[in-house]
Amino acid sequence: MRLLLEYGACLKSVSGHEAMTPLHFAAMEGTPASVGLLIEKGLNKESKCRRGCTPLHLAAESGNTDTARALLGFGADISSRSNNGGTVLSWSSCNDHVETMKLWLSNGAQIDARDRNGLTSLFVASHFGCINALKLLLERGADTKITSIKPDGFSVIIAGAVSNHPEVIQVLTDHGCDISLRNGAGETALDLAFNHRNKEAVQVLLELTSPGSFHPKDSVALQMAMAKSHDEMAAFVSVATLMYPYVGFKFETPGEFAWMEWVLNEGGKLVKPWAMRKLLHIALDEANILMLKALQSHGCDFNSRLESGLSPLALCVRTRQRHMTEILLNGGANPNQRSSKDHFRTVFDDAIVGMKDEYDTEYVHLLLDTGCCRLNKGTNPASTAFAYVLSKIDKWSPGSAMSLAKRMLTSRALRNTTSIDEDRDSLNCTMLHAAVLGESEEMVHHLLDAGRAPLHLATEYNLPESTLTLLKSHDVSTEDIDEDTWTPLCCCNTPEVALILLDHGANVNYGDKDNWTPLHQAVHKREVDLVELLLSAGADVNVRTTDDGLTVEERMRHLDDVRDRPIFGPIIRKIAIQRQRPVRDYEDDDIEIVDRAEEIS
Repeated sequence: MRLLLEYGACLKSVSGHEAMTPLHFAAMEGTPASVGLLIEKGLNKESKCRRGCTPLHLAAESGNTDTARALLGFGADISSRSNNGGTVLSWSSCNDHVETMKLWLSNGAQIDARDRNGLTSLFVASHFGCINALKLLLERGADTKITSIKPDGFSVIIAGAVSNHPEVIQVLTDHGCDISLRNGAGETALDLAFNHRNKEAVQVLLELTSPGSFHPKDSVALQMAMAKSHDEMAAFVSVATLMYPYVGFKFETPGEFAWMEWVLNEGGKLVKPWAMRKLLHIALDEANILMLKALQSHGCDFNSRLESGLSPLALCVRTRQRHMTEILLNGGANPNQRSSKDHFRTVFDDAIVGMKDEYDTEYVHLLLDTGCCRLNKGTNPASTAFAYVLSKIDKWSPGSAMSLAKRMLTSRALRNTTSIDEDRDSLNCTMLHAAVLGESEEMVHHLLDAGRAPLHLATEYNLPESTLTLLKSHDVSTEDIDEDTWTPLCCCNTPEVALILLDHGANVNYGDKDNWTPLHQAVHKREVDLVELLLSAGADVNVRTTDDGLTVEERMRHLDDVRDRPIFGPIIRKIAIQRQRPVRDYEDDDIEIVDRAEEIS
């Protein structure tokens, strides 16, 4: 190295895909002397490669304790992080370099430091099956209860189960790690081991979860639970069918699927639900009604998701399998379950949206007959099954959409609740909100007897007919206040709707929590016609808000000053004439206007 330097070798050159300096290479594969020479020649001991690793990180990754010690001697930062937030301890831990780990710990490395995904050194050691690193970290007091950020809520024992490291699982439980901890999706280590078909991890977890219970390691039920394909599962079913007459088991289940009782009991109670899940998939794929009924008799969970992520009920509704759908519903399948784990829509939503036309209601009625369908589940009032049907009022044949909507409302689910307003979407909106947004006057009338009218929504969305209909009921008031302390008149955007509210006694000078009146709101929204109407109704231009301290006139002048096309000039002049004083220009660059556009929109 000295000879190369004497002949002019460039110290600052970087090479390879990772863009590493000579010091990075020396830290990985060199000697303390080579590290010292390069640092003395001016190379930066904290320089980072493309992964964000310093020479100290690479010494940790390669397990070069000698160069690591030399770098520390030159003052290298032991707390430095790589791009993924990894520490030198985590880089050594995931490669099982115990001696290097001891060096870091003796020099103050934080044993429970977490990277950007919330992973500790103990977590990465578990994930990569580094037993020696795992034991050292546990001996030094690493926290076994810390869970990851990404993946959501994974414990260290879940990390070992997902990666199929049975010895890791055993070591962790020997040190008191709780195998019943669940991740963010509510899954245990055993659940995830089954999901990933990690047979070795499953076997050790079965023994640890239920000590003393008998779980044959090669039972037919376990092999079914681990099956990777339809063909493999079908083969196990064939084997079980051939074997069961010779096992000497007394069967209570009659008929073609008597073998199912033996298989499920022989596997043990922890394996049984996973074997049944695979059998359920076979039954649905083959539309085997008898197998599905046999599974129902054994308590199969008809809400467990299939390999595709679909719920069993969603599959049958989508493929129009009526008899299978009826069996699933009788066995407890939930029409309000999300049809797919990656989709927000429910099975009932699927049935509604999947209608070919207004006459294709067979599966909708089938689900409604269960009496438990959520009609108004969605992210907002326009995205629910109920809103979808209302949107078809003008598109389907006359009366058909309204008839279906009323059928939905009279389903047992609504008859059994204390209020029609209990079925709300994610924004806490009722079905009446959906009816108002859809301007369905007939449905608004239909709903008013049972729930509170969303007058604010009708005014905000400029729906004069709905506003008038709502005001004619006895359940609403122009003085109702929403969570922003606004009355319906504060939400108003058009003179037409405002006039209806004023005719029904709305207070034109009501002030919200910041003393913004309807006139302030109208000026802020630049609704000139609405401003003129409110002024003619006696709105006070001298009311001053408490947040930005402006009167209505001051707000109009400021807004005109900051716009290329002033719009309030005529109104300002009219106000000045009424006061019998000269019109003057208004300029004040120091006035701070509170931006309420986001609140208004």
